Amino acid sequence: MKVQIGTEYSAMEIAEYAVSRRYRHDTPISNLQLQKILYFLQVIHASETGELLFADQFEAWPYGPVIRDVYVEFSDCGGFPIKREFDTEINDSIRPFLDAGVDMLAEKSPWELVRISHAEGSPWDVIYNQKRLHKGIIPNELIMQCASEVSE
Repeated sequence: MKVQIGTEYSAMEIAEYAVSRRYRHDTPISNLQLQKILYFLQVIHASETGELLFADQFEAWPYGPVIRDVYVEFSDCGGFPIKREFDTEINDSIRPFLDAGVDMLAEKSPWELVRISHAEGSPWDVIYNQKRLHKGIIPNELIMQCASEVSE
């Protein structure tokens, strides 16, 4: 399966945009929430467009899918809200999708997002539980397959 990327952004740029948006709205998110928001934005975008939002690959960590470099960038915050602002430029064609997705997902508790990401048969479940590849790469092809099942 050939994986298409729908935007020119990296996971880090999308993460910075999400962190800034929630900080500006006085509802900052934690690193755990951020990781799950990135994951669900990726799946939703792929299910709606047939393309990935970004090329970075998730890893299957105990609390769900994680983009390692994003995790490391915000790890100094621990489990506390990330109170930072970035000047990430996002073009108008993708901004409404990001705004709606980030806001909707940020309303859910981090543990609800973890629970959903751990669903049986999810890309995380396949890598972490079925293949027992703890911190193993979740191939983008697996996310695309999940997204196509969601859109059916």
